[in-house]
Amino acid sequence: MITTRNWAVNFTQLYTCNSNGVPKYSFQPGEAAWVYVKWENFDQGVAHPVEACIAFYDANSVPVGIWDFSSGVPQTLL
Repeated sequence: MITTRNWAVNFTQLYTCNSNGVPKYSFQPGEAAWVYVKWENFDQGVAHPVEACIAFYDANSVPVGIWDFSSGVPQTLL
């Protein structure tokens, strides 16, 4: 769930999808699952790293995988 809290960086979109970015919410065993993630930095003039961890569950709520990433801090601000 994406909250409306005023963080310096907010996730604006986050959903599972196919390899083309088209939303998809169920996958067959062995099928690749993709995740679309978009965030925005609302802190004027200050770069912030982004870290996220997403857990995947099967239809019985059993964890089947985990994905984490870190964006690092950009060298320049646009």
